[in-house]
Amino acid sequence: MAPRKKKTVFGTVQDAIEYMRKHLRLGNTEQAIVLYVNNNELIEHEIFDGLAGSVDLNGMMVARKAVLLGAGEVICAHTHPSGVCAPSSADVSHTKELRDTLRSVGVDLMDDIILTRDRSFSVRAMVCLEDVPLFSYHEGLADMILLMSKWILDRDDAPGAIRGYAEQLRVTSEELLQQVRVAELISPLQAG
Repeated sequence: MAPRKKKTVFGTVQDAIEYMRKHLRLGNTEQAIVLYVNNNELIEHEIFDGLAGSVDLNGMMVARKAVLLGAGEVICAHTHPSGVCAPSSADVSHTKELRDTLRSVGVDLMDDIILTRDRSFSVRAMVCLEDVPLFSYHEGLADMILLMSKWILDRDDAPGAIRGYAEQLRVTSEELLQQVRVAELISPLQAG
C-alpha cells in the first residue's frame, strides 16, 4: 500500500508565508501564488508568472477555481523583486477587488501578502484598516514608517541620500505618533 500524502495545514499566517516562500521564485520578475484552503487545510496551490513590475492575477478566475475546489478560503501572495515590501496603490486596489470578488461567491480572502527576500507585508490587514478609527490608522501608519526608516538606518549599505531621507521619515513619524496620542487623549474630552 502506498504511503498517504501528508496534509498541509496552516496554523498561522506565518505557516502559509513559509509555504509560499518555498514555492515562489524570488527573482527579477513578479510571481504570485494562490493557496486554495478549507478549514486551514491546503487543497491546492497555483503559481502565476509575471513581469518585472506586475503579475496578472484574475480575481474571477481565482474565485471560480475556489468554488470548483470547494475552498472556503484563499490566501494570496506576490513577490516584489525590487525588495521594497510596501504595497503600491495598485496592490491595495487589487486586494479590495479580489476580496469583493471572492465574497460574492462565499469565499474568504484570508490574506494577500507581499513577499521580498527577507520581509512580508499583509495588504489585507492594511485594507481592513478602513473600518478602524482614524487615530488607530494613523498610529499604525506612523509605526510602519518608523520601522521602515529604522531598518534603512540600520543597514550599512544604504546610500547617504537614502539614509538622510530615512532620518527625516523617522523624525516625522515620531512626531506624528506623539500628535496622534495627544489627539486620542483630547478627543474624548471634547466629545464629553
